[in-house]
Amino acid sequence: MKRQLSKIVDLPGNSEDLLQLAAQGAEIGAWYWDEVRQKLDWDLKTCEMFGVPPDGKITLQTFIDALHPDDRDGVMRHWRHCVENRVPFSSDMRTVRPDNSVRWIHGRGKGYYDKSGEPISMVGLAFDITERKQIEQQLARVNEQLRLALEAGAVGGWDWTLKVEKLTGSATRMPNSACHRTRPQARLRNFGITCIKPNAKSCGRPWQRPVPSESRDNREQ
Repeated sequence: MKRQLSKIVDLPGNSEDLLQLAAQGAEIGAWYWDEVRQKLDWDLKTCEMFGVPPDGKITLQTFIDALHPDDRDGVMRHWRHCVENRVPFSSDMRTVRPDNSVRWIHGRGKGYYDKSGEPISMVGLAFDITERKQIEQQLARVNEQLRLALEAGAVGGWDWTLKVEKLTGSATRMPNSACHRTRPQARLRNFGITCIKPNAKSCGRPWQRPVPSESRDNREQ
C-alpha cells in the first residue's frame, strides 16, 4: 500500500506533489489520528523514521511497539492529555528500530474538535532529531567531566561579562568577598586581573596575565 500525504491531510489538486517535495527536502514525516474511528495513518517518511515497513498495516499499537519501552507510558499519557484537553502535542521520544538501533523523534500535532468540543482528529509532523540529541548528550558529558575535574582539583572557574561588568564563577575558589561584596574592579584585582576592556586602546592592551598574590606582595615591597 503506497502511503501518500494527500490521504492523510486531504489536500486538493497538485498540492500533494508540493507538500511531498517539501516534506522530503526537510526530512519531515506526517501522521494523522482519527479519534472517531480510532485509526492512525503515517506517510512513508514517518514509517521510515520508526522502522516500520511502508506496506505494513499502521495501528496505534504499531506506534506503541515502535517506542522505546522507557518512553511508552509517558508519551502515551501526554498524547492523550493533549487530545482530550485541546492542547497542542509536542514531545521528544525514542524509537527502537528492527536492527535495535535507537533514534530520537520529535513529534508535534494539532487537534480538531466538533462544536461540542469533542475531539475529531489530530494532524501532526515527525522530525528525526537524533543528531541534535547526540550533540546535547555529548556536551552534557563534557560539562560533567569538567565539573568533576574542577572539584577534584579544587579549581574554580570565572567569567567576566563586559557589558554589565559582572564577575561570576564557581564557589570552589572564589570567596564571598571577591564574588559579592566588592565592586567589579576590586573583584578583578582580587584575582590579579588588572585590565579587561572591550577596547584595547582604553588601557593599552585588552588582557593582562593574572599575577599570583604572593608575587604582587613581593614586587610592591
